[in-house]
Amino acid sequence: MIPQVELGDTGQKIPILAIGTYGFKNKDAMKSALIYAYELGINHIDTAEMYSGAEEIVGEVIKLVGRKNLFITTKVLPHNGSFKKVLLACDRSLRKLGTDYVDLYLLHFYTAQYPLEETLSAFEYLTKEGKIRFYGVSNFELMEYDILKNFVSNFKIQNNQVDYNVSNALYVEDKILPIYSRHKITISGYSPFWQGRSPSRKIIDVLESVAKKYGKTLHQVILNFLTRTRNIFVIFKSENIEHIKENLDSLSFSLDQEDIKKILDVCRKR
Repeated sequence: MIPQVELGDTGQKIPILAIGTYGFKNKDAMKSALIYAYELGINHIDTAEMYSGAEEIVGEVIKLVGRKNLFITTKVLPHNGSFKKVLLACDRSLRKLGTDYVDLYLLHFYTAQYPLEETLSAFEYLTKEGKIRFYGVSNFELMEYDILKNFVSNFKIQNNQVDYNVSNALYVEDKILPIYSRHKITISGYSPFWQGRSPSRKIIDVLESVAKKYGKTLHQVILNFLTRTRNIFVIFKSENIEHIKENLDSLSFSLDQEDIKKILDVCRKR
C-alpha cells in the first residue's frame, strides 16, 4: 500500500508518489509508463497545458483505465490567467483529456499579468460548474506568499506545487512548508532528480554512500528521503517501466536517523 497524503482540507487522499508528463520523448512509452504506474497504485498523473501533447496522452490513458480510477492534475499558464481565458483554457484541457472534469487545477506560475484574485475567482467558478474538483497554485514561494496570503480566507486553495530535491529540501521543508501548511495548503514537489540540473559533488557522494549501505539505488534514496515526513507528495517523471518499479521500491525501507542527518548536513554545507 502506497502511503497517502491528504490534499489540503479536502479529505481527499492521494498517493505520496505521483507520475509527471513533462518533457516526454516517446508518446507510446509515456502512455505505457502511466498505465504501469497506475497498475502499481500510482494513480495520480500530473500534466499541464504547457506540456505539448501530454494532455492528449493522459486522455488515452483515461480511456483505457477509466476516469474514476485516476486523479488528474493539470495547469493553466499565467498568460491565460484572466477570468475568461481561464475558462477557455480549462475547456481546452478537458477536450484534450477527454473528460468533463479535472481533480486539481493549478496556476502554473505567477507573473502578475492578471490579478491573482481574478484567476482564483475563475477557479472558484469552475469548481461550482463541476469542471474542477479542487484548485491551487504552482511555483509559489516566499515572495508569492506575500500576495497569496491576502486571498486564503476567501478562496479554497488546496495545493502549491514547487521544485523539490535534496539540494533545496531544507528551504522547502523549513521555509515553504510551514507558511503554506498553516493555511492547510498541501505542498507537492516536482523534479526530485533535478531535471537536467547538476547537484553538487558533495551531495552525490553522500547519497551514493547511503545507497551503498542499504543496497539501494541513488534514485531510491532520494525519493525515500524526500517522502520521509509523509506530508509532501513527490512527482517524478519516467517513461521507463523498470525505473517506475525502482521508484516505487523507494518506499520499502526506512533511512536511519544518522543517514538522514548526513543528507541534511551536506545540504547545509553545499
